[in-house]
Amino acid sequence: MVSEAGNKFIWVIKDFSSLQSWRIYSDEFLIGGFKWCLIAYPKGSKVDCLSLYLGVADHESLPLGWRRNTKFSLKVVNQFSDKSSILREATELFDQKTPSFGFTKILPLAKLHANDGGFLVNDELKIVAEINVLQVIGESNDESEGSQEANLYFMFFLYVFHSQVAYVRCIFEKHPNFASKRRSNNQHLKSTYINVLLGLIETLCQLPEKLSDDDFDEASAAVSYLTQVGFKMDWLEEKLEEVKEKKMKVYTGKTQLEHMEEEFKVGLDIKSETRNPNRTRTEKPDSLSDPKLWNLSAMVNEADNKLTWVIKDFSSLQSQRIYSDGFLIGGYKWCLIAYPKGAKVDFLSLYLGVADHETLPLGWRRNISFSLQVVNQFSEKSSILREATEWFDQKTPFLGFLKILPLTKLHSKDGGFLVNGELKIVAEVDVLEVTVQSDASEGSQEAAQPMKKTKMTDYGTGSSDLHQETQVGKETIDVNGFQVSTSQVAYVRCIFEKHPDFASKIRSNNQHLKSTYMNVLLGLVETLCQLPEKLSDDDFGEASAAVSYLTQVGFKVDWLEEKLEEVQEKKTKVNTGKAQLQHMEEEFKVLNKKCLELKDLVEKQNADVTAANVALSFDDVV
Repeated sequence: MVSEAGNKFIWVIKDFSSLQSWRIYSDEFLIGGFKWCLIAYPKGSKVDCLSLYLGVADHESLPLGWRRNTKFSLKVVNQFSDKSSILREATELFDQKTPSFGFTKILPLAKLHANDGGFLVNDELKIVAEINVLQVIGESNDESEGSQEANLYFMFFLYVFHSQVAYVRCIFEKHPNFASKRRSNNQHLKSTYINVLLGLIETLCQLPEKLSDDDFDEASAAVSYLTQVGFKMDWLEEKLEEVKEKKMKVYTGKTQLEHMEEEFKVGLDIKSETRNPNRTRTEKPDSLSDPKLWNLSAMVNEADNKLTWVIKDFSSLQSQRIYSDGFLIGGYKWCLIAYPKGAKVDFLSLYLGVADHETLPLGWRRNISFSLQVVNQFSEKSSILREATEWFDQKTPFLGFLKILPLTKLHSKDGGFLVNGELKIVAEVDVLEVTVQSDASEGSQEAAQPMKKTKMTDYGTGSSDLHQETQVGKETIDVNGFQVSTSQVAYVRCIFEKHPDFASKIRSNNQHLKSTYMNVLLGLVETLCQLPEKLSDDDFGEASAAVSYLTQVGFKVDWLEEKLEEVQEKKTKVNTGKAQLQHMEEEFKVLNKKCLELKDLVEKQNADVTAANVALSFDDVV
């Protein structure tokens, strides 16, 4: 029994235990406009496991050179508990040589046939296949309504993140020929280009006043790089010039505005002193003061960019939320906010906040790298440390961690977190970038005043992923000032460990551009990790262009340049060795043919000798 729905196919195999065939096929089914089938080995393919494969049903009738890049999953359903089902996923390129892919060991036969295992119920086995066709080459299929659209947007970029699809489609719609002169088919390089392009567009979408001269220089370098590898970038070059002009207008306008404001202030002062010459000028009182919201038992100590907050009588606190005293780091006012009983969770919740956020001008933003540590007073190694790099702004003046420490662990008598009823928290704050600064931000030595009670938003999700804890929707982690996706963290850290100074000369602090550089670097590394014989001359040319681009924007990548030359030499050796090997194989064929012919002669001669070397019988002689 079979069932199809969207990109899913369900195959129910009846009387499974009684099957005698060593291999069975499902009926053909249509997904993505293409014909598929499932292949199962009930007794395993030379292993004691169920073997399961996805195959192209009509592969023998397809034209030469056909290929389908496909992401698929095969699931052996546990009919008692879906959580116990066995799911395997893969992304593979199906072609003439490999028309089927799958898993030789998907489920041990002993587990499959267990009476209470849940896989065989009424002797029926249920298998679910899910298929997504990413790219098709060398096939035309009118049955697929969406296939032409898919090919339009994925014929160039084989791997595009789901979050990028809409943007990539829009670019192709507005500039259908911008990638028509591309040469290399290397997917790592092609993914790199789309990341460079999108990073460049994100940069140009920022407020002009946020972009520095270094940002513009490096954006120009990105345009040159994309042009060099074959993109038609005149439309983006025009936009870059347009944003530069806007930046100049903003700068000129701000200078004029500051001059006008100074003149206006002078006029007000003169007018005020004329009306009341005996009045003493004082600072405006802070309307944010509300001592009831602050933990007055806290002790605050500052040293450089660190703050220590000691909360006394922690266990007796009744407030849902408490604030530290205001403190000054980097010339800006901050506070810590804690939920002693958790913010709707059974965990201590802890946040860093901008203390004077209500008095800051519209459009203010601060990019901050910070850490919050709940100190274990018995053992420093057991302390809980959380780190993040985030943008604080009007909408998100507080950021932190919803689940930093379970309450049971916090209140444990021998846990070391509460000693003599005191909880110790250490915050470390580094200000990376600031836009729309307040007048008091530079050089101010005043302690921040307590802030008015403000509704907190729980940005934490409880996930183990750091940036899912700090702010929903972000899937990046800061590594040495670069925002990288969670899947890239280990690789980027490894690069910094082996080459700690390779990014020390980067000038721009623009995160979009910096993320672009890291994507170029990782795409280049992935390219060099391929088999040398798979890399074309175009690949090497574009890899060299990537090295030049990274060098131009300030990276020290001599080590990568050496590896590129090393791989090029290996490629040359492979080509030379293959040519020699082919020549030797031809000579071997000739020699082998001569040997076979000589063997035939030997056998014939041996037969003649054997036939002649026969003694005559008496009758033959007489």
